[in-house]
Amino acid sequence: MPHLLSLLLLALLVLCGGSAEAAPRSWLVFFEAIPATGIDLPRLTDAPYDERLVVAERVRDELLAEVVTALALGKDIGETAVAPGGWMLATEPSLQASVPGGEAPALKLAAALGYVLRQSAVLAADLGDDRGAVGYAIVALPAVPADPALAQRFFLHAAGIDRGLAGGYSTVGAGLLYFNLRDRAGRPYGGLDDAAFADALRQAATTFQEPPLRFATAGRARVVLVANDWASAPNGAAYRLQIGSGAVPALDRLQERHRAIVGEVAARFGWR
Repeated sequence: MPHLLSLLLLALLVLCGGSAEAAPRSWLVFFEAIPATGIDLPRLTDAPYDERLVVAERVRDELLAEVVTALALGKDIGETAVAPGGWMLATEPSLQASVPGGEAPALKLAAALGYVLRQSAVLAADLGDDRGAVGYAIVALPAVPADPALAQRFFLHAAGIDRGLAGGYSTVGAGLLYFNLRDRAGRPYGGLDDAAFADALRQAATTFQEPPLRFATAGRARVVLVANDWASAPNGAAYRLQIGSGAVPALDRLQERHRAIVGEVAARFGWR
């Protein structure tokens, strides 16, 4: 097996908490730091990756541990990475927390992060569950940490190969991870079945030359999208339901701290 692919699969094994037989495995929680709603940032659209990165790193360093404490999960989360993530053909800093203890703490943390950071949705995944309903595929990167400019170029290239790849991606270990997410009826959002999804990503990797990339692997995973519609539930009701009322006052205070962090960075870079 090529050295880079070996590193990628090793990274996935570590992030999933060991062997496929280990139970409960660690889950990954993928989330963004800049709020989807609640703060008016009219000039954010033009903000470069490095400016957005300041918010992501401050959330990781100043808020994440306190969110875990407020939830009383009883376990520290694993290493939290900040790496490129894509949605709707744009790349920005994304955070990925490794959560021990299986599905329940991962979904609780996902809901709390969605609430504190005012996100429309937070994705939680068990990449070690090959009986999961969601297909995924990974393209190996030439180096770690991932270059956001390279990731964005590939994102656009892949979407040009097939619009079914335009939904989004995350960076895990030494690879770009694409989930073939499905709606509540089980239909893939991008219109591709899992085999066609993987084939399209393989074609994208094969035809990308800046630099050459390699299709690494495909599989299935257990994926949960924890979400709240802030338009119809402006108090975050869907998130609160999963969090439990006991933690909400502490999370409300952290939500205000997050608002202050975003406001400080916005003032520094002129996002308003």
